[in-house]
Amino acid sequence: DALANHLRLQMEIVSEDDLPEGVRAYLDAAPKNSNYNGIIRYARNGDQDYESNFDLVHEIMHYLKDVGAEKQVTKSFARLYHGNRRGYHEQMIDYYAAAVAIPKESLQKRIMLHDGSPYDEDFISSLADVYRQPREMIIRRIGEVKALS
Repeated sequence: DALANHLRLQMEIVSEDDLPEGVRAYLDAAPKNSNYNGIIRYARNGDQDYESNFDLVHEIMHYLKDVGAEKQVTKSFARLYHGNRRGYHEQMIDYYAAAVAIPKESLQKRIMLHDGSPYDEDFISSLADVYRQPREMIIRRIGEVKALS
C-alpha cells in the first residue's frame, strides 16, 4: 500500500465478476482530474493465500517497467490467472515482482538459518506469512534464489 501511494497509484478492490475473464488484476489509467498516475483494480482473495498481494506487486512492476515512475498510465496492463498463456514480458514482470516482494538476501538468510529442507511445508507456510506472498510464489522464489547462490 505504501509503495502504491508513493507512486500515486490508486488501489481499488473489485468483485471478481468485475474483472475481465481470466484476469486477476490490472493497471489502468486513472480517472481524469485525479491526483493519481493510474489505478490498480484487483479482487481481494482470502487473507491466507496472499494472492492479491502478489497481484498488486505485479501491477506496480508494470507501472515501473512499462510506464515509468511519475508518469501517467495510458494503457491497461493485466495480470492473468495461471494456466493462461503468458508471454516473455509477463514472465519477466512476474520475476521482478517476486524479487521485490522477496529480496534474495533476505530469503537466503532465512534458508541458511532453517534447520531442514527449504521446501518443508511448515517452512514454506512460515515464509508465506513473513513475506505475505502466496505459497506457489515462495516455492518458485526459493528455486530462483538457490540457482542464483
